[in-house]
Amino acid sequence: MNSGATWSRLPNFTLDNGDAFLAITATSPAVLYVSAHRRDGSWAGLWRSDDGGATWHQRSATGLKTPPWYQGLVTVKPDDPSWVLVGSLSPYRSTDGGASFTKVGADIHVDGRVAVIRGVPKLSAATVMATDLRASASLILAGLVAGGKTEVLRVYHLDRGYERIEKKLRAAGAKIKRMKA
Repeated sequence: MNSGATWSRLPNFTLDNGDAFLAITATSPAVLYVSAHRRDGSWAGLWRSDDGGATWHQRSATGLKTPPWYQGLVTVKPDDPSWVLVGSLSPYRSTDGGASFTKVGADIHVDGRVAVIRGVPKLSAATVMATDLRASASLILAGLVAGGKTEVLRVYHLDRGYERIEKKLRAAGAKIKRMKA
């Protein structure tokens, strides 16, 4: 482990020149996840390493609806290496390090440049992860109408376009608080 100064090929880990997404948690940097896709766009699966990448174990090639390559993002909660989110438009969440997953929220289908969203009757509180400026704002608004306490991670995206949004929402009556990372 040398902070990425050198890289080596993983044994038994062939992606046929596909894409891979890497996730690392700040509190447990030895825990790594890779969500990988083959060149044809099919999902190859999710792998986890508990020793900084020296060894890898496939966590789930089954149980998830295979996400297309552009949805294969993998994210780990900064303070909990067992909390994993795979996908972007139709994400799946694991709270046991990728051993099992449950579908998160709505059914979203992309048709060209249009996203068709089949929502749920009522939103439930959850820990969610923002991926960009608009996603941050959307997740905050969804969290405000959801029942329970919602935690939005990676809100640093928000600060690029919505200065002190939590103060403005509080002034409008929202129960919202920014937590320190």
